[in-house]
Amino acid sequence: MKQLFGILITLIFIINNAENIVLNLKINENNLISSRKRRAALEHNTGKFKKFPIKYKINTNVNVSLVERAIKSFEKESCLRFQRVETLNETGLDFIFSKKLFYAESLGAISEIIPLKIGVPKKPARLGFLIHEMLHALGLLHEHQRVDRDEYVTINFDNVDEKYHGNFIKDYIFGNETYGIKYDYGSILHYEREAGHIKGKKNKTTIKAKNPHYHKSMGQGIYFSFLDTKLLNKRYCKDKCKNEEKITCYHGGYPNPNNCKICKCPTFYEPPFCKYVKASPEKCGKKINLASKNYQTLKMRGIINCYYILRAEENQRVRIIIKKAKSLSTPICRPGSGLNIKFLKNKALSPACFCSYIQNYQITSQGREVIIRYAGRSARDFFVLQYKSI
Repeated sequence: MKQLFGILITLIFIINNAENIVLNLKINENNLISSRKRRAALEHNTGKFKKFPIKYKINTNVNVSLVERAIKSFEKESCLRFQRVETLNETGLDFIFSKKLFYAESLGAISEIIPLKIGVPKKPARLGFLIHEMLHALGLLHEHQRVDRDEYVTINFDNVDEKYHGNFIKDYIFGNETYGIKYDYGSILHYEREAGHIKGKKNKTTIKAKNPHYHKSMGQGIYFSFLDTKLLNKRYCKDKCKNEEKITCYHGGYPNPNNCKICKCPTFYEPPFCKYVKASPEKCGKKINLASKNYQTLKMRGIINCYYILRAEENQRVRIIIKKAKSLSTPICRPGSGLNIKFLKNKALSPACFCSYIQNYQITSQGREVIIRYAGRSARDFFVLQYKSI
């Protein structure tokens, strides 16, 4: 009954706001907000492509290199395969030139005889923006529109421009298709904290993370998160390895649909079975550091990639104080730069990302283990932290 009520509310909103939702919306592409018709929701059609390889056409003035990079990324991360054609009069992806915005015209496939248009501007030539829209075309919803999103974020509609409300409401059709995958602040389909804000307003926050450590991690817009690709593979590739020899994957990993003998692993973990955290250069020092009742210090500086495990005794947790840290100063902290920290029990989730300058910042783990990646990109980057068991 609750779900039916939610669907009814969604449809009423769609009807009452048809002008904003169905027509093309204009918004700053840096916020990754574009328009798409809600036809799929109205028809209760999950928009799944059924003919493979998925055919695609690249029209005049479209950045061919960018589209091909995106296609290769999807083929690398999933079992999906694509075929470029010169003429497209059936289901598929039709990449067209857009003057300003990246957009997908629909959430999911339109029909077996009509291709789905994806708008591609010349600038910015951002791979992440195109991946975002292609995921929509393949039927994946914004993370912050999941029906369970209220457990993880607060949407401040007072700060959202009315034109973009449709991009923030819960979707009771696609929002239920989570395949048991947890909410992911680091999803490429998650908006950043000020997306769609009312211009000129002092308080620009439209999305507030209920876990404050992820506040600057939302809206990374660079590449798939691990759970983005897991969701995509659950949707399209779930039977790919069903007749192969069973393998055990750890920490939320799963059989790689492109090679069923090894696992597809969460960030920080290495194949073949995702059991171990990736190795680091010798200069990084010890990978496994046992937490005691007294604070110990961990530090590193310069251009280097280091992985560390901070581990407490059973039934204890780890407390971290980032005494000082400095890395590239950006409004959104992204994976692969600065400090990336997994402090939750579920290690398949994206890490919380920390960048710019940080001082005396405290984190307490959910379980007995914390995994840290330091990704120094400049000789001036560094971190100093203290940790102990509690």
